[in-house]
Amino acid sequence: GKSRPTLSQQTPPCGSMSGFLTPYRAAGFVTDSTPAVVHRQGSQTFVVTSIGRSYQIYNCANLRMRFVSPQLPGRIRAMELHRDKAFVAIGGEVHVVQRAEVLGVLRGHARPVRHMVWLGELLVSVCAGRRLNAWRVLGKDAELDEPALTLQLPAELTPSVLLHPATYLNKLLIACRSGALELWNVRSGKRVYRFEGWGSAVSALEQATAVDVVAIGLESGQIFVHNLREDATLLTFTMEGGAIRTLSFRTDGVPILASASNRGHVALWQLDGAKLVSQIEYAHDGEVRTARFLAGEPVLLTTGTDNSLKMWLFDDPSGGARLLRSRSGHASAPTRVRFYSDGITSAAAGAAG
Repeated sequence: GKSRPTLSQQTPPCGSMSGFLTPYRAAGFVTDSTPAVVHRQGSQTFVVTSIGRSYQIYNCANLRMRFVSPQLPGRIRAMELHRDKAFVAIGGEVHVVQRAEVLGVLRGHARPVRHMVWLGELLVSVCAGRRLNAWRVLGKDAELDEPALTLQLPAELTPSVLLHPATYLNKLLIACRSGALELWNVRSGKRVYRFEGWGSAVSALEQATAVDVVAIGLESGQIFVHNLREDATLLTFTMEGGAIRTLSFRTDGVPILASASNRGHVALWQLDGAKLVSQIEYAHDGEVRTARFLAGEPVLLTTGTDNSLKMWLFDDPSGGARLLRSRSGHASAPTRVRFYSDGITSAAAGAAG
């Protein structure tokens, strides 16, 4: 009878294989639960999403993928960017990646890194053991072997979110799981001020367009627009039936604050009238992990635990939004994968679509 083709006969040479089968690329994997980073470079805006042990970069002009990073040694838990460098937290390390090359690894944490934020030109990382390291990673004076500053936060201060308030030199606003917030001078290692909070864990912080003003989101669903210098609440909103996961202010001259919840909803709040303008119910089928207005544009970018990335355009005079463009994959593990007859294009089916 006719002999069965061997594997080497069935498999085309590497040079002729489709990009779909490139070993470092995960088909249909758009984003995981790690918050995405929106990054502006020149006149273009990009969004960087984590997909487990690597990250990918999309151009916001068309949501086409521009780059996929090499596989890294573990799952990505946090990301920050500066120009063409990515700073990626994996376990207790921060990997410095430029395009496809790992330039170095920041090692200074005994526990997994949970948070990263820019403090001027210093990159601040905080681990589960409450150790804060500030790294000089930019310019000719970059030092990747040792942190420029270290600080051990007290046992009662377990960070849930970090924010560097605009114009506050050397200072970080550290939100606690207890509900309190503390303003610290990282360079001196001293607490400047303590905000008692509102009796619920702080789950989101966002700088307003005005100096001294921040938005504070709670697990209870409450949102407070607060003046830090005066320690005074300016506005209060409540998102019913969900914990706040992320906040973003419009920066195109329209006084709107977006809030997103763990139920998948996005709410738009008018700051002038202190009222709800509109709501995108079930913007995602699961938690919203990122909600970010693009700089100077009426466009909100969101990511969710449903493996999707979406851009919403606010061009309705009533304040509502419409879906502008999106990328998505299966929200849960595929149950069936089959090739079409051409042997190149594939289709997959999952229990959650």
